[in-house]
Amino acid sequence: MVGYPRWFCLWTWVILLGVLGTVQSAHAQTTSVRDAIETLEATTAYRFLYRDAVVAGHQVTVDLDGASAEGNVEALAQAVRSAGLNLRIDHDRQQVIITSERTRRATSVEGYVLDGRTGTRLPLATVLWRGNDGRQGTATDADGRFRIRLGDNRSSLDTLVVRVSYVGYSPRTVHIPLSPAPDELPIRLTPRQTQAPEVIVQTKSIVAGLDTTWQDLVRAERYAPLGESNVLRALQPLPSIGTSGAITGGLVVRGSRPDGFRVLLDGAPVYNAHHLFGMYDAFNADALQTVALFYDVAPATYAAPPGGTLAFRTRTGSQTDVRTTLNASTSAVSGTVEVPWDQGRGSVLVSARRSTLDALEWFDNERLIEIGLDVDRPREPLPSEALGEIGARTRRSLDPSASFYDVHINAHNERASGRRVSMSLYAGRDNADQGLLRLVRNPSDASRFAIDTTRTSDRWGNTSGSVQLDEPLSERAYGRLTVAGSRYFSRYQKDDFFYSRRRPNGENQFFLDAYANENTLYEWTVEPRVDLALPNNGIASVGAAAYLYDVEYEESSALAPRFELSRQATRLDLYAHLEASPEPVHVSLGLRAHAYSLGNIVRISPRMQVRVFPERTVSFGAGYTRSHQFLHRIDIVGETSSAIWVPSTKGQPPGRVDHLSTGMYISPSAGPAIQVEAYIKAHENVRIHETIARLRPGDQTVLFAPWTVKNTSRARGLEVLARQRLGPVSVAAGYTWSRVDIDRLGREAQPAPWDRRHQLTSRIDLSMDGWSAALTGTYATGTPSDYARIVDQEPKRIGETVRMDATVQYERAVGSVNVRVRGAVYNLLDANNPWYRTPALFWTRPGGRATRLESSYAILDTYDLGFQPSVAIHVAF
Repeated sequence: MVGYPRWFCLWTWVILLGVLGTVQSAHAQTTSVRDAIETLEATTAYRFLYRDAVVAGHQVTVDLDGASAEGNVEALAQAVRSAGLNLRIDHDRQQVIITSERTRRATSVEGYVLDGRTGTRLPLATVLWRGNDGRQGTATDADGRFRIRLGDNRSSLDTLVVRVSYVGYSPRTVHIPLSPAPDELPIRLTPRQTQAPEVIVQTKSIVAGLDTTWQDLVRAERYAPLGESNVLRALQPLPSIGTSGAITGGLVVRGSRPDGFRVLLDGAPVYNAHHLFGMYDAFNADALQTVALFYDVAPATYAAPPGGTLAFRTRTGSQTDVRTTLNASTSAVSGTVEVPWDQGRGSVLVSARRSTLDALEWFDNERLIEIGLDVDRPREPLPSEALGEIGARTRRSLDPSASFYDVHINAHNERASGRRVSMSLYAGRDNADQGLLRLVRNPSDASRFAIDTTRTSDRWGNTSGSVQLDEPLSERAYGRLTVAGSRYFSRYQKDDFFYSRRRPNGENQFFLDAYANENTLYEWTVEPRVDLALPNNGIASVGAAAYLYDVEYEESSALAPRFELSRQATRLDLYAHLEASPEPVHVSLGLRAHAYSLGNIVRISPRMQVRVFPERTVSFGAGYTRSHQFLHRIDIVGETSSAIWVPSTKGQPPGRVDHLSTGMYISPSAGPAIQVEAYIKAHENVRIHETIARLRPGDQTVLFAPWTVKNTSRARGLEVLARQRLGPVSVAAGYTWSRVDIDRLGREAQPAPWDRRHQLTSRIDLSMDGWSAALTGTYATGTPSDYARIVDQEPKRIGETVRMDATVQYERAVGSVNVRVRGAVYNLLDANNPWYRTPALFWTRPGGRATRLESSYAILDTYDLGFQPSVAIHVAF
């Protein structure tokens, strides 16, 4: 045998190993962990549970072209572990959990519910699990987090079965081995095909932490009778929300005036939640993630006023890829862009909307402006003896214009440790102006008329922003710091405002004259808070909130001299809240203390709610809350102006309400779900503007401000809500009996101007093959006529409201592009629904005399908006 030198043999082996290495690495590629996960989920049945912030920035070299799915998953597992991440594989269930390297929890599992495509967290998702203590559940918080307490006897439980659901997403059930338990449980949900994944606007009726029976009944994208998705209108199928027309100043919740209803956006207050006289939300639906409604007992972590709280949450945007959404309707155009940054650890969302009412004359948009500004609202005819209306409009309008815009910006960044920083900014504004030529009496000639020029304008703007820092403090504690600010201004002017008052001799006087107001409000808030996990999956929260207010208000009225107000105030709130579920009840207990600088006022607000058998077919609940209000919204008659906000003072103490409620809830696995609730509310220090109170006799000033303060009201009601699913059809109906009485300045209690005794809503939803349709019917008895107290033969109440609204929508995905087309009609039957009653002045010829004219008046119905169609197109890619 011929011998070979050692160097030759060594060289040969080097070449062979190099060739083999080249062949072996021919299929290995360097890629991001997220891309590798997407490849395996597209080519295998394995599903991965992870947070985007955990896998962001990690690169691996791995061969995913193996012969078996298990081999490819194992190859990725090896590469991921070498990158410093934890990975657990369940081949039987084809499930993989990826977490960061952190200290293992022995007593609990922290979880997150995420959008499977974008990584966006999903607040208020329903989480149910079954363990040694049976079936339990909770809802994710505002950041999509939840916690499962395993308990001391977890050693007898091998697997935890968790089911997660969220409206617009397919439910998901995961099996979690507990030997050992994972540090983190990120659960990713897949958007349904019929729901645009980038546009998810959810609303919830929160009755208890586990009750989500009604959460998709009030979905805004399915209720848009005036073109734009409208969250506030979508809430009206709930029996706790009072019926209103197209023009509205706010929501009446269980007998509380609209000024007691608080709207929050990412923790910052928004003081005008409507565009253009209440016809549209002041928020772009594309930018919203979740809406939580607290109409009963709000947690003590919210500074809830007497009328409830609506908490909006801005979407965080896609952490995986750039996404764009475009919308156009008969009233506005909008666009939204989402951009990931910092290798997927964060994202930026920018959304903007601009109205087209003054640019495009679609479906009689100019008519909407006239109705909103009270230039020419529909009304019943004048009496037969009327020769002509005093102040009647001519056919010519002068430069009508109305526009609105809103902008949302959200940026957030999340680390693998769980630290999260988010910034939210909102700006919205309205401008409406209408000039008009009116027919008036010529003062120089008693028998002739003249043309007078009048103008009506309504302008407001709201800018709010917040910064939030969320930080895990320990295994059981989670901290949050929120800094928020808000600026609001409004200016309203009307040259021909309609006044009414009593003369000293008791006669009624009605006349047209100028009216104007201007309001500015600044608010700053700093709020630290700590959440602590307790046994039995309880959560204790403690925190403090410091507020700084700066308010200015001016009013010019024909009833009194010019009024001016300028106040600065501070407020400090301390609060503690407990959520616990000891078998067989769910308990919510809270206490909030207030210290207010104007008048050195100290108040206590206790909150208690109990739900018995919350997870059974039939459950019962009861609650009590006392709430205080330090900023007050003042409405003028006819709801024609933007919101006016004024502070409490020493001489005008804070508002207060005591609210007692009880209920029974039936949620069978099959058959109709039924909810019955009853309540009693007692209000103190209710503000009422003098244009509604009508308390000034003649020209004498009896008020130190243009509103009365020491008014009390009592509300009670019974609410029934039922729902039945029949395949693709869902039928829901709600009924409300209620009564609201108000005692004005110690006088005899009378029905409040917003009192409706009976209200019935019904709704039919159909979803099938990309099509969805909703038909909503509303019946409500009339509110009291405020003129019944001072005008003989005036009916005590205005007429009833009967209205039907319809929405039809088609959605289809074409590749990566999602297209949705929606058509809607407000007041489908074009019914003349009385909105309010107001005097109309007109000329008569007494005794048929040919030369002399005299003025007279009649109280007439003003009608809500009639038949109004709209169209909207949505494109997302």
